[in-house]
Amino acid sequence: MSATPPAARRFPSSIDAHEDKLMLAWTLVMAGLIGAVTVGFILVTEQLGDRLHPPGDEAAWRRLMIPILGSAVAGFLLRRFFPNSAGSGIPQTKAALELNDGYIPFRTSVGKFICSSITLASGISLGREGPSVQVGAGIASVLGRRLGLSPRRVAALLPAGAAAAVSAAFNTPIAAVLFTLEELVGNLHAPLLGSVVLSAATSWMVMRALLGDSPLFSVPPYQVVHPVEFVFYGLLGLSGGLVSAGFVKLLLWIRLWFAKLPANTKTIQPVAGGLLVGAIAWYIPEILGVGYSTVDQALNGKLLFQSMALLLGLKIIATAVCYSSGNAGGIFGPSLFIGGMLGGVMGSAAHYALPDLTGSIGAYTLAGMGAAFAGIVRAPLTSVIMIFEITRDYSIIVPLMISNLISFFVSQRLQPLPVYKALLEQDGIHLPESAAEAAAEADPSGEESPPPMRGRFLLVSLALALVLLIIGTTIYSYTSRLGREARAKESYEQGLELVRLGRFDEAIEELRNSLAVLRSDELRLALARALVSAGRLNEAGVHLRDVLADNPSSGPANLWLARVENATLRPRQAQSLYNRAIYGDWPAYSVTSRRDARWELAETLQSLGIADAAASELAQLLAEHPADRDLSLRVGQKFYEMKLYDRAAGVFGRLRQKDSDDVEATVGYARAVFATRDYRAAAQALRLAAVQAPASAEVARELLLAQQVSAASPLLRGLSRRERLKRSQSLLKAVRTSARTCAALPANTEAAGTRPATQEDAIDEAVRLWRARVAACPTVPPTERYLTLLFASREFADQQ
Repeated sequence: MSATPPAARRFPSSIDAHEDKLMLAWTLVMAGLIGAVTVGFILVTEQLGDRLHPPGDEAAWRRLMIPILGSAVAGFLLRRFFPNSAGSGIPQTKAALELNDGYIPFRTSVGKFICSSITLASGISLGREGPSVQVGAGIASVLGRRLGLSPRRVAALLPAGAAAAVSAAFNTPIAAVLFTLEELVGNLHAPLLGSVVLSAATSWMVMRALLGDSPLFSVPPYQVVHPVEFVFYGLLGLSGGLVSAGFVKLLLWIRLWFAKLPANTKTIQPVAGGLLVGAIAWYIPEILGVGYSTVDQALNGKLLFQSMALLLGLKIIATAVCYSSGNAGGIFGPSLFIGGMLGGVMGSAAHYALPDLTGSIGAYTLAGMGAAFAGIVRAPLTSVIMIFEITRDYSIIVPLMISNLISFFVSQRLQPLPVYKALLEQDGIHLPESAAEAAAEADPSGEESPPPMRGRFLLVSLALALVLLIIGTTIYSYTSRLGREARAKESYEQGLELVRLGRFDEAIEELRNSLAVLRSDELRLALARALVSAGRLNEAGVHLRDVLADNPSSGPANLWLARVENATLRPRQAQSLYNRAIYGDWPAYSVTSRRDARWELAETLQSLGIADAAASELAQLLAEHPADRDLSLRVGQKFYEMKLYDRAAGVFGRLRQKDSDDVEATVGYARAVFATRDYRAAAQALRLAAVQAPASAEVARELLLAQQVSAASPLLRGLSRRERLKRSQSLLKAVRTSARTCAALPANTEAAGTRPATQEDAIDEAVRLWRARVAACPTVPPTERYLTLLFASREFADQQ
């Protein structure tokens, strides 16, 4: 290898102007091609993965066998056809750039594409971004050589190709530029900055045209709730550095162990990774692949502490074994998974310790991703920008920077050699030391300082500072929390009082202020009730659904959400919510709440036209509250409104049996019996009701009608034969008189002067004549209303 510094060989300070233009044009073409190839790599991996591991329909045996078979096939191809395509691809690209004038064989790029697609689709715990870098850089190298460019020009294309690949693979054009300069080139001020930026942007536009512009993860908005959170983010950075250094050391140790095995085992060594992943996936499917869907769940707070802690440990071991055994795949993606689970664990612990002063667990998950990336890959600036780009969330950029820098510092002290450089050195490849690295190892006087001693001192100092910061912030947060809680409780009481006074807008503001601190379901319910009273139904629904997300069986939340659904004309949804409210959980003091829920359910069922179900709910109310007089009166009246007159009479009758002086029960019973068309019994009940409620005009009117019907009906039980005949003939006479008043009747309908000899003939003639009269003249005057009721009475209905 030449000892000439790579930068001097590859990036001359003066370039011919004509050649500059050619390089610019060729960079655009090359970046577009790399973007398309990277999109193809993503689609092939995902489509093949969906066939090998069908979503939602995968047997345990498939999770066990597919990783084993995939690693076996890839191992054979790597050993037989593509011996230089194993691993991540980034160390190999660095070696080609630094030592081989950018030379990457075409076979290596093809092998990386094929073998990585197989291993990643089969579920091996590695990522696609590292292989994308080698494929992109390989395409740049091959095309540069085909154009007959000089070796230094070919080498100049490699960073542009790598940036194009990262930009398309991660959908992060800015981070792609920073990663290329920070990690691959090792110089943020490299002269090729323009071509790298142009290449990343071009590739990103191609990717966006083919796949669309959606972030890698969908996250809710995050925020820093209290300054004490910076302590937890600092601890996250510290733990991220420890985990990162431990992961790198484990990976290097296992890889060294595999390297010492006999050479004839190289073909089957990758199967070790597939076997481990398959065995774990038999019980825990989330370990398969890079695990971006699992990270997305953690970002949205959908994973438990125990699950994230378990996945953290298993992913570290699985990724280290898969990579060290020689599978084709990178550690970009797994580092994000490891960091996400670590951040979720830290966020859960922080939320448990200080629930009122810490944000959502997803925020810590996001910061943990950056911390692990900075600690493992050793690109802190790239990690900050990358996390921002893959989530499009800028709200916690400062905590993210704190975690990243601490993780980077701790990891660097515990594992001085970066992972990619350490991997190359294990393979016997020693890269030239950059000026930045040399300066980092020497003190200002030019003399070497002992790294272990300085590292220990700095770590102890950092730990002491964190301890003091924790003590101070804990004392501050405790005292400030007491003050905020007192003010919040006062706001809560004021809000309830304002609701009682009907000043709902003011009450809502007070309850919102209280909820910002106390965050209890009781507060959310109080705010929701105030919002419903103020007519802000949509906002009330949001708070009620938040309560139900935490406690689906909450009776009050289901009841009020049912009311919201009813008010917004969605009775079907309200019906289900009322049922949940009836059988849900209620505070001990909510004695009447289930009763109200069942009553409102009955009204909802009535509005839907399901009368039988509504009546059943009302009957259940009576069975559950037999001693509640007011409820019985309401149920009896509801039965009356539903035209279930017999049921209404039964309810009111039972109340009269308990208290014969109950005026409302007596009137209700009399009117219900009247509506059943049993006018003889109605007359008796109405006479009693008239005595107990003499001021009721409706009782008096119905009593008169009942008496008229009872006096005119020839079908009442207990009448003599002579009296029946007399009444039937009188009824026929009254009907004929009514018919004469209706000019629409034919003249011969009257049949005047004939007197039927029998009761049956008289009744039949009266019924026939009345039907003809009503058909011709539907309007009946008030004086003849008793005839309408008579012919509709139970006696005449039975007769016909």
